[in-house]
Amino acid sequence: TGRPAETHRLRVVAAVMETRQAIAERWLTRMLRTYPDQSARFFKESRDPFGNPVGHTYKEAAGILVDELLGSMDVARVTAALGRIIEIRAVQDLGPGAALKFLFELKEILGDEPGPDLDVYLRRIDDMALIGFETYVQCRERVCEARVNEARRSVYVLQRAMTSRERSVETRRT
Repeated sequence: TGRPAETHRLRVVAAVMETRQAIAERWLTRMLRTYPDQSARFFKESRDPFGNPVGHTYKEAAGILVDELLGSMDVARVTAALGRIIEIRAVQDLGPGAALKFLFELKEILGDEPGPDLDVYLRRIDDMALIGFETYVQCRERVCEARVNEARRSVYVLQRAMTSRERSVETRRT
């Protein structure tokens, strides 16, 4: 008596996994629209994580995010996966709208998928967007801090060079 129920459960799991994979693929394609065609094609097709760290990061993070969206919505896993994507996008000087647009495109993709839990998923995407925005702001703050520190180092080096030059000029005069 347990066999038909188990078989049905396995079919449901297989269907969810197929749906999950299809959603992740479509979402990855949309994420990569931000880039020129040749770059997007490379990011999507190259399988080498060392030769293609951006594409590898996007693929892996998209899979995790779809898993969490359709599953338990573990905030720590969502935050980590979003952070990996958003760090890339924040460093590329994308504004917040362009950097986070990929999350809202997931709503369009899910709207095309049949299922009774669409409202739950849409709310989860909104939650992801809030996490993503906080992450984006933190990343941009780190980028700005790095730029300020670099400017300070440059000024310091120039000041040392000027001081050294002034000393050598004074030494020659005496």
